[in-house]
Amino acid sequence: KSQLVLDRTYNAGNLSPKPAKADFLLVMASGKNVEAVKFISGSDELKDAGEKLKAVDFGDVFPDETPTRIARRGAVECDGKHECKLVLMEPETITSVN
Repeated sequence: KSQLVLDRTYNAGNLSPKPAKADFLLVMASGKNVEAVKFISGSDELKDAGEKLKAVDFGDVFPDETPTRIARRGAVECDGKHECKLVLMEPETITSVN
């Protein structure tokens, strides 16, 4: 994978005991990392992973505490060996929030 993709890849923990993939919409807010998560499509095993995805450590998303929110699309992939990765997609991949 390219360094740019690796920079957008985060450990999401154990979300599924078997291989699974899904896309989510994440609303990130200053003061806390993830304010809301919406399942978009993918494996049924990941439909309820939203609360666990809120706990992913994205580091410093915003430069200061100015009230700010951004929507990011994330692709989750689980390997079936108790490890899942979340890749934040480039912002231009969000064409709708429905």
